[in-house]
Amino acid sequence: MGASHKWCQTGVPSDPLLFSLYINDMGREISEGIEGAVTGDRVNRVSHMLYADDLGLTTNDPGEMQTMLNKLRKYAEKKGLTVNTAKSEMVHFNSKSVSPLQNPFTYDGVVLPEKDRFKCLGMLLDRRMNPKIAEEHAVRPYMAAQSRIPEFAKSHDL
Repeated sequence: MGASHKWCQTGVPSDPLLFSLYINDMGREISEGIEGAVTGDRVNRVSHMLYADDLGLTTNDPGEMQTMLNKLRKYAEKKGLTVNTAKSEMVHFNSKSVSPLQNPFTYDGVVLPEKDRFKCLGMLLDRRMNPKIAEEHAVRPYMAAQSRIPEFAKSHDL
């Protein structure tokens, strides 16, 4: 999600705070009447996760997902915000189905692609919630850096 206002410029220290204040009511508006996704304790539910200008919508009900997407479109329009549908994806966690949805999710008429995994805050999450995939993804940069240590030490006479 991005702001289309002229007053929000990249690199200005106050802008993240201003943006957060500007969208402070978004979660409440898009999740009103929505149950959200069951969490590990089966009591608490989560309908959305917001970090800076990234938003994740979660639910166990496909109808609720499309409802939240529709509410998000109305909210963004009201606030003068844009949603980058080219960066928007759908992942069906713990789904046994590998076939595309009969009724794909859309945002403002744009069909959102269905993926097997996505990256969130540097973590790779797959639809089966396989910790091995997340672990391998996290370890890869460490292993690459570790392999360069001897070369670095040699070039710096260490």
